[in-house]
Amino acid sequence: MITLKNIPSKFWSTVMCIIAFNFSIIAQQGVLDPASSPIKDGPIGAYKKENSENRYVVPYVYVREADVTWTKRVWRNIDIRERRNQVFKYPLDDTRDRTSFIQLVIKQLGAEYTTDEATFDGKKVQFSSSPPIAYKDDEFLEPIDKKDILKQLCRITCPKEMEKVSGTGQQCGGSVSPELDSTGQPIIDPVTNCPKQKIDGYGTGDPGCTYLVMGEMSKDCKWIYQNFCGVDIKEDWFFDRQRGMMDSRIISLGISIIPKNADGTDNTDVGCQNWIWIYFPEWRQFFANTEVFNVDNDAERRTYEDVFWKRQFNSQITRESNVYDRKISDYAKGIDALLESERIKNDIFKLEHDWWQF
Repeated sequence: MITLKNIPSKFWSTVMCIIAFNFSIIAQQGVLDPASSPIKDGPIGAYKKENSENRYVVPYVYVREADVTWTKRVWRNIDIRERRNQVFKYPLDDTRDRTSFIQLVIKQLGAEYTTDEATFDGKKVQFSSSPPIAYKDDEFLEPIDKKDILKQLCRITCPKEMEKVSGTGQQCGGSVSPELDSTGQPIIDPVTNCPKQKIDGYGTGDPGCTYLVMGEMSKDCKWIYQNFCGVDIKEDWFFDRQRGMMDSRIISLGISIIPKNADGTDNTDVGCQNWIWIYFPEWRQFFANTEVFNVDNDAERRTYEDVFWKRQFNSQITRESNVYDRKISDYAKGIDALLESERIKNDIFKLEHDWWQF
């Protein structure tokens, strides 16, 4: 009779090796598997990253109005030229591994939605049951239409010159001229915003005679990645006596860029200007599913939700709620503005300290 005691130990060692080997095969599926492809959502590194993709937003602690004994609204500015804040701007080009803050915002605002899919420029982006909206101010009084967003975002260079000779150098018959409406004004293409060209008589008498367009129309929807210059934060600071702590809630984020001139050059005279505002709670899920570069360890990357929640950025207070509804720059300049910003920050810190009873 065969019992467990009679089975030799070598047999159990063999069984354990087989089980370990099978688990190893299962664990290695999808990890640099030759049969997988990054085009089919396969891994693009040593393993497939799933933590940020499947992460949910941590809800805020419920706060009763009766428990708020003090509150103050402040506005901050994040200068992405500072080293600590450069994770907001880079990378400047599209990559599968990283997404900058401005790339995330642009792709979600310009995404085309179907029943269960969202795409930007032909590529899939994160789907949301309620597509995010941009606003012209931090009070959310006037939303911006998606068409206007794309019109401002995508800069189109129109052809300036048309050549009237064939590829072999032969002269072609006919002419090229702007197409005019009934009032004599050039007709503008609603898609490209370029004047429509009227072509008459080309190739007449010579089937091989074709016209060449000099300065082909080009479309650039990524110039804003380079011209992105800052983030404005509108937030409320309050003391919750139920928890006995000072807390904050971000209300909205403003995107600042360096605008372009009519000829396509950067308008450096104007400098960094606010472009749009977004409602922060509406974007928290997008932020939670997008990684931020970690200088020390690629395996321990945070998300934009972590950056804002843990306040892992440098900022300067530019305004506080006041009876005049004015900014610090309206009554202080240079070093005085910096000192005023520090004063507001220290007042909030001291007030939190004074609420405690020792």
